[in-house]
Amino acid sequence: MGIDTRIGKRLLATFAGDDAQYASDPQFHLVKDMSLGRWLILPDGAAKNPTFLNGRTLSEKTTLENGAVISVGPERLQLSVKIEV
Repeated sequence: MGIDTRIGKRLLATFAGDDAQYASDPQFHLVKDMSLGRWLILPDGAAKNPTFLNGRTLSEKTTLENGAVISVGPERLQLSVKIEV
């Protein structure tokens, strides 16, 4: 059991404004793995620009750590991760 949330241009535009133009719909997925009690991030293969996690191209399912930075395209759109328990 888990939660899978697709993050893309439409959602990002609500707080990123014009910088959301670099994102696709969807751009990446956030998944809550309930059995392990952690959040994961997965790239979406159809995204027009890559997703980066801490400056590295996101190419596979990866555990999200507190303080991680997610960016899209030429790094103008950056999201800082804050995990609350």
